Amino acid sequence: MNNTEKHSNELKEKILTDPNIILEDSDLMDALINAQNRLYGDNIVDLRGAAMSQLEKRLEKVESNHNDVIALAYENLSGASQIQRAILRLLETNDFPSFIKILSKEFKDILNIEHVSLILETNAANENITLLKSLNPVTIIVAENSIKEYLAITGHSISQHVALRTNIDPLHKFYQNNSHKILSEALLNLNFDNSNVSGLLILGSKNKAKFSAGQGTELLTFFAQVFERIIARWLT
Repeated sequence: MNNTEKHSNELKEKILTDPNIILEDSDLMDALINAQNRLYGDNIVDLRGAAMSQLEKRLEKVESNHNDVIALAYENLSGASQIQRAILRLLETNDFPSFIKILSKEFKDILNIEHVSLILETNAANENITLLKSLNPVTIIVAENSIKEYLAITGHSISQHVALRTNIDPLHKFYQNNSHKILSEALLNLNFDNSNVSGLLILGSKNKAKFSAGQGTELLTFFAQVFERIIARWLT
């Protein structure tokens, strides 16, 4: 017995012992079915082959949907982790300058974004507001109703805690300190009770899919509520 015959017998024995080797390999199964079809000739309609082809397409679609669900679940988990890290980092601050430092330097890395702006509007004199203007490049002090007007451009109202959009105006004054091409943004409306200050936290991303209409806003709403309670300690 030569080597070819020996290998053929060994392969045959292996397949007979474990037929799943063939059945679980889609390439081998396709090759066997195609070989059988060639024996039938062109005038024979292979209904079984057609049915198998349809089943394969359906299976591929199911697998694709399954992968999409897994990817979405992973993205949601990753987003929740980022929000939690950002909140914990803010809670570690003991003074106003430390809070602003984290906001201006660490937030973008934690949340995986390219732009952060803290918009504050007030007509009253406020020592911490004045301090904000000299401490960092992320805070923008604006006139009363500026936030309301900006939200109106996006089709949102001041009563909404979070708004997501992809139609960004890079020349707007709220982006005066930005150096990146922002394609999506999250607008977090900040309500400071018992204060004459209103606020808007803008999170911008160069990824158009980062913030878009139709996405859930529960995590960002919670984040906005925590953020406004922390900063309110120094603004009121």
